[in-house]
Amino acid sequence: MSLKLYPIKVSNKSILTPDSVKISLDITDELKTLFTYHQGQYLSIKININGADYSREYSLCTSPYTDSDYSFASKIVKEGVVSSYLFHSLNKGDTIYSYPPQGNFFTELHPMNKKLYFLVAGGSGITPVYSILKSVLFKEPESRVVLYYGNNTMQSIMFKDELNELHLKYNNRFSLQYSLTEYDSGWEGFKGMMNLIDLESLYSKAENMNFNSKEFFICGPVDLMNLVRTFLETKNIPDENIHIEYFKAPDAEETDDESNQKNYEDKK
Repeated sequence: MSLKLYPIKVSNKSILTPDSVKISLDITDELKTLFTYHQGQYLSIKININGADYSREYSLCTSPYTDSDYSFASKIVKEGVVSSYLFHSLNKGDTIYSYPPQGNFFTELHPMNKKLYFLVAGGSGITPVYSILKSVLFKEPESRVVLYYGNNTMQSIMFKDELNELHLKYNNRFSLQYSLTEYDSGWEGFKGMMNLIDLESLYSKAENMNFNSKEFFICGPVDLMNLVRTFLETKNIPDENIHIEYFKAPDAEETDDESNQKNYEDKK
């Protein structure tokens, strides 16, 4: 990977939820090869706010196979200097600096694969998982995807409309299951914190399907990651099929585990 930072202009900005935003970047022709990416990778960016430089890492939410834009998403966290700036103050035409894409939160895709992809995301952990989901559905027509996605409220679900559209389009290959901790009387999805009972229910259905192999991708708060990893260990899933990415703030300025600040990856 090049160790050089490159200036990149913001081409668009769109609000996802009351506290999250999607930032699209203008990757010029000169940078397109260098900024080629795999689904699930992230950008390490530097941004100047009121004269001070801040470095952060954000996962790309777009797919290299299905999307023409080049975007990452950010969720505001308590006292988060950068996440608040991205949501409230960054504008189209502004410049940020970024290293080329990085990360190992992916597997190589192939049209002949017949796999089950079991995806688990909590909060803004959906960002790289959404990239993986779109890529698999497009690139591997014989594979199937299960997504277990937890949030506090319906309003806090990032990419909700897009996920629902994908579910309708690929309803024979894509199983979508939301879980909410706050819901009204008409809510028909999973209720409460993401848990072993619901996880077992989804896994049991998937386990009976005939696939050549299974891949598990998990991203979200630390407690969720540990829960799912422990669960998969009881199922004797091979280490190489479990892919885990933690989001963790680098300093006291951003301390929420659900920030889209990527600190390190753990591939078991």
